[in-house]
Formats: sequence, C-alpha cells, structure tokens
Amino acid sequence: MLVIIGWRWLNALDPKTGERRLDQPNDFVRYEIEVAIDRNIPIYPLFLDGLSASDIPESQLPKSIKDLKEWQGLPIRRTPYFDTDIDYLIECIDKLDGLETIRAEQSTSNSPQNPKKVANNYRPTFLSRISRQLDSITNRFLSIQQTEEVQIYGEIEPRPGDRWIDPNGETMVFVPTGRFLMGSTDEEALQDYEHIEKDCGVGGSDRIQFQIPQHEQYISQSFYLDLNLVTNESYERFVNDGGYDNSDYWTQTGWAWVKRNNRYRPRDYPGYMQANSPRVGVTWYEAFAYCQWRGGRLANEAEWEWASRGPENLPYPWGHTFRTHGWLYQTLPGFETLPVTNNLRREASSWLGIHDLSGNVWEWVNSEFRTYPYSQHDGRENQDSGWRPRVLRGGAWWGIPRVTLRTVHRRFAYSDKANMLIGFRCARTYMKH
Repeated sequence: MLVIIGWRWLNALDPKTGERRLDQPNDFVRYEIEVAIDRNIPIYPLFLDGLSASDIPESQLPKSIKDLKEWQGLPIRRTPYFDTDIDYLIECIDKLDGLETIRAEQSTSNSPQNPKKVANNYRPTFLSRISRQLDSITNRFLSIQQTEEVQIYGEIEPRPGDRWIDPNGETMVFVPTGRFLMGSTDEEALQDYEHIEKDCGVGGSDRIQFQIPQHEQYISQSFYLDLNLVTNESYERFVNDGGYDNSDYWTQTGWAWVKRNNRYRPRDYPGYMQANSPRVGVTWYEAFAYCQWRGGRLANEAEWEWASRGPENLPYPWGHTFRTHGWLYQTLPGFETLPVTNNLRREASSWLGIHDLSGNVWEWVNSEFRTYPYSQHDGRENQDSGWRPRVLRGGAWWGIPRVTLRTVHRRFAYSDKANMLIGFRCARTYMKH
C-alpha cells in the first residue's frame, strides 16, 4: 500500500465540520491505513516536497495508525530527482517478499504453470502500471519545476494548490478561478465589534464597518501567489540587483519618493533582520517595485481574500474555528516575527496550502482602501494614485487575534508608510495558450 503524504496530510480539515480528517473514524484514508495495518499489508509512505518522517509526530497520529511510523518512508522530490525517486520506489516494490506468490495466486489462468514464472511474466505489466499511476498521482501534489513558458503559459492548467518555482527560486502556489462571498455579514461584523470593545475599548471599532456589506465575487483569472511571505534574503537580492536604481520597477509616484528621500534600501529594524524572517519596514511603493522586479505583481484585495477564504468562505485560512496554534501572534517575549520556511506553521495554512495568511505580519495588497462592495473596475486598482492609503490584510504578531486574523479583516496604511508589522507577498497572473 502506498500512502502519499504531503505537508497538509496530517492536519487536513473536513470542510463541512472543520475537524481534522484523521480524527474521524470514518475517514477513508484513515480507514484504508487501519485495514492495511490490521492485515499486515506492506505500507510505503511517500513523502512529497521535502517532507520526512520526522515531520509527522507520532503523538499526532490516531492510535489505530501509529504503526505507520514504523514503516520506512521514501522521498518523492521535484525534478531533476523525480524520475530517480520513482525508479527506486519501483525497485523497492519489486523486491517485496511474497510479491511473486501474491501475483501468481491472482492469475486467472487455469493451466498448471510455475508460480514463479507466472509472477515474472506479470511483473513488467504490474510495475509499468504502478509507474504510470505514480506519475499521475504525485504530479497532482507536486508542481514539477519546469521552464517559465511551460508553467505560466502551459497547455494544461495546473491543479489548485500546485506549486511552481519561479525564475528567482521562490515557491508560488496556483490559485484557480472561483466564486466566494467577500466580507462579513452584519452578524459577524457585530461579533468583531464586541471583541474589540472587550479587549481594547471602543477605539478602532469603527473599522469593522469596512468589512460590510458581504457580497459575491468571481475571480475570473487564475494566478500564482507566493507560498511564503517575502523574506529579508529574497528582498536583499532585489536591492543588490539595483532595484533602487531602476525606475522601470516603480510607479511614477514611488520613483519620485525614492529620489526625494534618497532611498537605497528599506528601513531595517534590529531583531527583524534574520535572512529567512519576513521583510518588514517596506512601503507599498517598495513592495510593488520588488514584485515587478520578480516579474510579478501585488495581488488585489479580492484575490488575496479568495486565496485565504476559498470556496467554503472560511473565517480563518485553516477552517471555521479559531485556534491558538500554528500561526504567530504574541508568542515571543520581544513580540517579533518568526522565520519563513516551507516547514513552519503548516497546520494553519490555507485551503491551498499557503502559509502565514494569518499572523506574523500584515500584507500589502495592490488595492486602494475604499468601501465595499469591491470592484476592480472602480479605480481602486490604479497602480499610481499617489500617496493614497492601500489595503493591508492578514493580521500580524500584534493585534486582536479573533478579529485581525479573520480572512475578511482589512486595515490600511498610506503608501509611503512602513513599520515592523507590515510585509508582503507577490502574485503572478497565469496565462493559458
């Protein structure tokens, strides 16, 4: 039995109940593993995209499938290692004790034949079929790195959540088209108001009005969104590549701001400058320019909420209920950000597997801050509207978590403002031939 395990396997949620699927006795994946263990059927865990057995704590497995940890898993990596890993897996399957006997017993032939000969005749067909199935299944979970032309302008549209490595080495996640409800209902907005009033008085409660009315949105163009927040290391490459010397990356107002303030890099905040920590201290102008340098853009507000909220209109990226782990909110004595890696806070990733859409830092999006209902055609997506305020999404390491971490919550800051609470991620439009 092959158990394909990706980063969201352990904590995948049932969209109807919001509960972890592995905690449900009738979940078909859990049931199949239980049956295999009970019948002593050999199990091969296949770990995708850099995952390993150490990333699956035994304490988080249901008791009935804890024996899964006893089986030695195999990695299935991206190209150029994909074919090699699949070949090795097939070799392991071929060497399973009893394979020949099992296949011989399943032969429908009534003629007396040597079981070993039957199995040997069957093996090439069997292994060929296994290989084809693995190619199909694993490619659903892995976006095999290819050239930009194949991935961004491919003939076959990627599947929701597929990952792609852009030319700068940054991992992006495919976000499909779809419909969802943007913003809060009046009842949800009232609940947020009450939380704010309870935690910090009436100050700031007026901002809740900007979450209503709830309205339907259709995302008509699929796109890629960064898996992680932009890091200090990634942003530094933009700086070193002359990003602050090339007006092509900047809006007209942003370039004037660079020259007027003699800027050559963002403001650095001590304690926030680790290589893989989120890049904070960036204005909207700088976030825009970096994404242009990468060949991308900032997502608009509707795209960001769709990537976080999804077709189930989730109030939090991870599901329907508030949780106190898997994301960063006031968890360190110094109230600092946490490093950005593909392995951290997977439990709180979105329905597409995107990390840190709640907590860590606020995120700049392209949109001007205006009242709802949202429309991308009313001027709010103008990329050169001067100093006007732009939308912030996702909450940060400081705030009112039940409110600011919700997928619908929105704040704003003026385009030339920056602090240690604000970062960003990039988007990239998918174009099919």
